[in-house]
Amino acid sequence: MPTEAMSVVAYPDPQPGRDAAPGPLIRIEGVNRTFTRDGKTVTALSDVSITVAPGEFVVLLGPSGCG
Repeated sequence: MPTEAMSVVAYPDPQPGRDAAPGPLIRIEGVNRTFTRDGKTVTALSDVSITVAPGEFVVLLGPSGCG
């Protein structure tokens, strides 16, 4: 299965005495992913965007229960 790279922005934990990271910790915008199965194109992701703010917890979980 071919793979694609995407850009993810992440900031390290702030140092003691410094302000927290500005804005979101992670932002992914407009991700599209297709693959071919039995000669047909299957769309797995279509224009998916997500923003994760400081303190938020996110899990990606597939139909099989695997992340």
